[in-house]
Amino acid sequence: MHWITPDDLDMGYLLFALFIGLSVRALKQPCRVNVRPIYVLPLFLISGLLFLSEVLDLKTVFFVAAPLGFLMLNGFALGHTVLKRILLPTAVLMMAMPFWYLLVPYLQKATVIANTQWIEATGITALIEGSFITVPTGIIHIAGGCSGLKYFMTAMSLAFIAAAWNRVPFRYAVISAVIAVALAILANWIRVGILVYVGYTEGVSHPWMAEHDMLGWIVFAVAMIPWFLVEARLNKHETSVSESTDMQAELTTAWTTASVKTGLAAVIGLILLFTPHAILKGTGSTVDQVQAISAPQIKGLTPLSDQSRRTWFPAYAHPDQQLHRRFLWEGKVLDLSILRFTGNGEGELAKTTNQIFPENWRQLSDRTWQSSDGKTRLRIAIGARGKEYRVVYYWYDHSSGMKNSITGSKLALLIDSLAGDRSGDLIALSVSCTGECMTMDEPSPAVLTLIKALAK
Repeated sequence: MHWITPDDLDMGYLLFALFIGLSVRALKQPCRVNVRPIYVLPLFLISGLLFLSEVLDLKTVFFVAAPLGFLMLNGFALGHTVLKRILLPTAVLMMAMPFWYLLVPYLQKATVIANTQWIEATGITALIEGSFITVPTGIIHIAGGCSGLKYFMTAMSLAFIAAAWNRVPFRYAVISAVIAVALAILANWIRVGILVYVGYTEGVSHPWMAEHDMLGWIVFAVAMIPWFLVEARLNKHETSVSESTDMQAELTTAWTTASVKTGLAAVIGLILLFTPHAILKGTGSTVDQVQAISAPQIKGLTPLSDQSRRTWFPAYAHPDQQLHRRFLWEGKVLDLSILRFTGNGEGELAKTTNQIFPENWRQLSDRTWQSSDGKTRLRIAIGARGKEYRVVYYWYDHSSGMKNSITGSKLALLIDSLAGDRSGDLIALSVSCTGECMTMDEPSPAVLTLIKALAK
């Protein structure tokens, strides 16, 4: 568990400790404890999700399914009252799960749109290319870290912690979280707007640009003042209501009267959750021997011995095997990368945090393309570094065909897994280009021929 990045791991431990404390506090009072067979079906479905998360290497699915499994297990073994009591502590735990990064591109895009509107309204002289804003003093990048995800998660965590501590109904906790998140997103837009204005008037080397995180937390703290006022009034009104409701629900059975069947139900629930996962592990379904990547031998590609001048590499983490080569092709230098992921290591072929351009490049566009027969599917990405422009044609290569989306790659991996092949490749070939590549909608016939020769 973590907050957003491994560097912020300690915050995940804090939320985990709060989850334990709030859960104990919620359950220490007498309450009804009854086995509820109605939760068997959700447990079975979540078990299937855990199974798929292992087969397809879907770490995000696992981290979503695990807390949901915990909730359903409590509902099955202990009943509705217990389930309702631990909803908010579990919501706090969910804030420590590493799947919130999926929101980064959407929050980042919203930040770019908001500041684009602000720039146009104020008449600031700026060139906006994707998430890059060029002002007279330099370039300002609204990167993933500028998406505001930290403020988003902080606001939501505060809302759920406050609601769990005051034991308000879950629906009021959701309202509180929505208000907090809206203020946090607005605070981030204001923060980025301030930085754009400072960069425009004072230069991109201004100290505020370097201390943009501190500036962000200051703006966030000010923006959250209305939420604290609303939260205080909401909790003052609802605490008495929730307490009286709980008293009516806790008329009979206490924890000390829980029967043996509750413990038996918990064991059955655990078996339902983790048996498919254990079976998959026991069958050794991963492929231990994967054919090594070999340099392609394609007519028209002349290998170049000098690889040191290469400036671009795919920013995909932890491939099990990788091959990078430079070729002379039709008078141009072509860079080829093949990254193989086998499912046995830490890396994952298709996930949103993988980027085709590393951080020292500006990614200007990334769009999908497929041939009329649907057999050739790829992505065309364009990036810039200084005055250099580069176009990259890339795709996820599986035994069952080429894929140009994360979903397509995962489905192909599922199909290939049935035949015992859990490996997949990222194949990317790139050439330098000039301004004309900005309007490129499809690969040329020569490039398409080369792509087909590289695909499985």
